[in-house]
Amino acid sequence: MRRRPLGRTIATICMDLAVVPGFCTGPFWNQVFETLQGYGGSFTSLCKMRAHRVVSFQKERDQHPESWDCAWEFPGPKTVRRILGCLIGEAPIRHPPGPRLATAPP
Repeated sequence: MRRRPLGRTIATICMDLAVVPGFCTGPFWNQVFETLQGYGGSFTSLCKMRAHRVVSFQKERDQHPESWDCAWEFPGPKTVRRILGCLIGEAPIRHPPGPRLATAPP
């Protein structure tokens, strides 16, 4: 971190945590993009890194097709909200509807 531009570090963190446009709200992604540009990061490098990881992932899937029972695709915002509860940049739902854990009587 000390010898790398802050924008480059942010790009690496984004890739490690899957912070990609499809998982984010528009304003949040715009802020990430502006931060990358303003602090020495490269959006082009981020896209290249992501493309390289997609290719690596596909090679791994091709080597072991029996271990992948799901269809890999880039989910839309509705699917991301259903899986994560919210898009990155949105306030999470505090008490989502659904099953609750049973607790012992007081």
